[in-house]
Amino acid sequence: MIPMMRAVIGLLFAVPTLSLFGGVAVAKEAAVAKPNIIFIFVDNFGYGDLGCYGSKLHRTPHVDRMAAEGMRLTSFYSASGVCTPSRAALMSGCYPRRVNMHVSGSGSPVLKVMDTKGLHPSEITIAKLLKGCGYTTMCIGKWHLGCQAPFLPTKHGFDYFFGIPYSDDMTPSKNNPHWPPLPLMRQEKVIEAPVDRDYLTKRYTEETIRFLTENKDRPFFLYLPHAMPGSTARPFASPAFQGKSKNGPYGDSVEELDWSTGEILAALKKLGLDEKTLVVWTSDNGAVRRNPPQGSNAPLKGWGYDTSEGAMRMPCVVRWPGKVPAGKVCDELCAMMDWLPTFAKLAGGEPPKDRIIDGHDIRPLIFGESAAKSRYDEVGFFYYMMDQLQAVRAGPWKLYLPLEKKVMSLRRNQENIPAALYDVRNDISETKEVSAEHPEVVARLIALADKARAGLGDLGHEGKGQRPAGRFENPKPHTLASVSAALALHPDNPHYFLWRGKQAVLITSAEHYGAVLNLDFDYVKYLDTLARDGCNLTRTFTGGAYFEQPGAFKIARNTLAPAPNRFIGPWARSGEKFDLTRWNDAYFARFRDFVSQADKCGVIVEVNLFCPFYKDDQWKLSPFNIANNVNGLGGITRTNVYTLDKHGGLLAVQERMVRKFVEELRGFDNIYYEICNEPYFGGVTLDWQRRIADVIADAQKDHPNPKLIAQNIANKTAKVRDPHPAVSIFNFHYTHPPVVVAENFALNRVIGENETGFRGTRDEVYRAEAWDFIIAGGGLFNNLDYSFTVGHEDGTFAYPPTQPGGGGVEFRRQLRVLSGFINRFDFVKMKPADHLVNAGRSDEVSVRVLAEPGRQYAVYIHNSPASRWKDKTKLNTGDFQANLALEAPAGSYRAEWIEPVSGKMLLTETKVHTGGPLALPSPHYTQDIALRLTVAVRP
Repeated sequence: MIPMMRAVIGLLFAVPTLSLFGGVAVAKEAAVAKPNIIFIFVDNFGYGDLGCYGSKLHRTPHVDRMAAEGMRLTSFYSASGVCTPSRAALMSGCYPRRVNMHVSGSGSPVLKVMDTKGLHPSEITIAKLLKGCGYTTMCIGKWHLGCQAPFLPTKHGFDYFFGIPYSDDMTPSKNNPHWPPLPLMRQEKVIEAPVDRDYLTKRYTEETIRFLTENKDRPFFLYLPHAMPGSTARPFASPAFQGKSKNGPYGDSVEELDWSTGEILAALKKLGLDEKTLVVWTSDNGAVRRNPPQGSNAPLKGWGYDTSEGAMRMPCVVRWPGKVPAGKVCDELCAMMDWLPTFAKLAGGEPPKDRIIDGHDIRPLIFGESAAKSRYDEVGFFYYMMDQLQAVRAGPWKLYLPLEKKVMSLRRNQENIPAALYDVRNDISETKEVSAEHPEVVARLIALADKARAGLGDLGHEGKGQRPAGRFENPKPHTLASVSAALALHPDNPHYFLWRGKQAVLITSAEHYGAVLNLDFDYVKYLDTLARDGCNLTRTFTGGAYFEQPGAFKIARNTLAPAPNRFIGPWARSGEKFDLTRWNDAYFARFRDFVSQADKCGVIVEVNLFCPFYKDDQWKLSPFNIANNVNGLGGITRTNVYTLDKHGGLLAVQERMVRKFVEELRGFDNIYYEICNEPYFGGVTLDWQRRIADVIADAQKDHPNPKLIAQNIANKTAKVRDPHPAVSIFNFHYTHPPVVVAENFALNRVIGENETGFRGTRDEVYRAEAWDFIIAGGGLFNNLDYSFTVGHEDGTFAYPPTQPGGGGVEFRRQLRVLSGFINRFDFVKMKPADHLVNAGRSDEVSVRVLAEPGRQYAVYIHNSPASRWKDKTKLNTGDFQANLALEAPAGSYRAEWIEPVSGKMLLTETKVHTGGPLALPSPHYTQDIALRLTVAVRP
């Protein structure tokens, strides 16, 4: 057995099975108010760093307002003075030592890069529990509970993850040269490395607003563990906050975290979620000692990274308008582990019953019940530093235990530590040691410590109640180079794609190509709509040379025609003009985020690099036009822009732009490049197209995962002659009937139809066009969908009947039927096989067949063949029946007749066949019908 397999198998130890939601028991009585939950978790942040906790140095008006509108907890404890254990306690509801997350795989206080250890996949986290209660879950920020695949957030109940897998200070250094650049991940994939840490808080906030907006109509749990202020000597903040506070980089970071909180609270109000959402704001551990000082734990004693009050007693603000009383302070002891059982109850669920959970339901405390008391007053709260129990608190009393050797962080120890007792409720700064005055309290707390040692363990011995952490042999770094192979031609049948180890046909109904270049277009909502509707492809124009004016081609609310000053492109501006020597960094950040969001949604992006200028109106807008750039380039007519000899100095600019895109997108596996949209207009020469193909190929010649290149060949049909060897996809527009597939099938490349239209707006004609093309052997189909516009990124715009094409919610539902149909076949083994039709085709009836003879057959029939079209804007409609017969070898076959408009199964039957023509009379249909025929038994 290989080590990797042995490691994964080692994670899967047996756990008793509970009913419902994979071991998460759900209460029969749902809570009266089932809140959304946002947990904001900052890093290495002091008790005295907020205005509402006494800071006179930092401006934190948003968290202060949150406290005024909610409750401050003043005896709230992290379960550790360092970050990994405190996060484990939050997620599991247990002391870190209970789940063996108190030390790293190498014996350090926190997990390191490529650590062998992680939170065990069998642990029931808050996310798993709430997901079982119907919540959508997302982690945005610093995870630090295991960076190997089995330990990532997506394996612990989170639907989505966007963030860094460990601390912001874990970067390559003299002491750790083998560590990779700090990776930013989406789901389980690195999308940037190194990530720019100055922008982490800003980007996490933007991602949070997107998540809230997308999930406003369903219950959600958002876990937002910020990386800041973090563990570096100079904390990070975006340029808008740098140098603005009175406390240097640390204060800048604090004030940006406060800004982030304000943005989130404002979004909740805007979305109508304010009174439906519980927000918790706290830190993983206290501010650490710096010289000069940065953070403040005042009035507490001690610093982060140990078991002092300054290390483990945290600021904590809880807000839920109408439920959590406003302006209240609660000084009852509560802890990080308490959120799991509390959230479970709030969500209408129950904490796990098959294991020990150390936390307690603190709803009575946060709801301000007058008689509510801390459970820790009775059972005790325990302060562990790595393996060692060092202190106990119950009620107002904290006892530092007598220790022969006290373990400290950074592998330091102290010797012969005497017992010390403090009243940390009334003497919060621990100025008076009172063990001599209260021997009975000392005895009681030592007894509680002994009980804890039996269950949780202590230095030198395990506890009876401990559970194992996950282990992973031979851990690997997270790097951009480790991303999966880019979209490729399938090696067994290059008429189709291979993507992430699976065969793929690309089928979509997508917007009019302005998703990135139009600043008003919400592409996150758009891509989520594609994913929801089962689409796996989008085209987008770069805007490097081409965009359109409003009203172009009579397209209503055209996304390629941004409102004034809402166009964004690759080129930086110099005054009112473009500078073709400087890049627009904001544009490329937007483009990368678009591709990243598409990746999250399982969507391939066709990056269309150039587009011809159909009319002078488009040329007048172009950055390539001499009137619009400061470089004196482009003093030519629009028909000479894409030539090798009349380009007016633009060829070098075009080549440079191509190389820039190839480099910017090298880390993604979900893209391919199209050289030029519709190069058969506007003077685009074939030699120029071949030159751009050469540039793309050269720019990525050293890339581990080079991207495919597509060439747009013609409208309708054409036979490709002398194809460029680097081109793998040949795209056509308006190719109905799909004879182009047969004409170019011998090229052994993907044949695509990546634009439709000019046949009216009725769904039926584009549905038939899609089915006809895919069953003819096409590998890519894109309907141009005019229902996607600014303000209607969910594809619900009701376009006028004058539109040059169709699309919409209903059409995408119909297209999903096609996707489901073709993906039920092992289609890489199939080829066009219209010749197998023995009977049923006529001038009135079109029959298209894709087959692996003797095993599987896909058949599409409609009654509007090209030879009999009376009206190309609609299908013939009637009461039809096809008397189909296919040549097939002997065997038993299962026939499934499907209605393409609805996906409804019309008839299922078994045919026992002796060989020759197999009679397959269809059920009655009104416009079109499809057949899935598969062999059941071969003689």
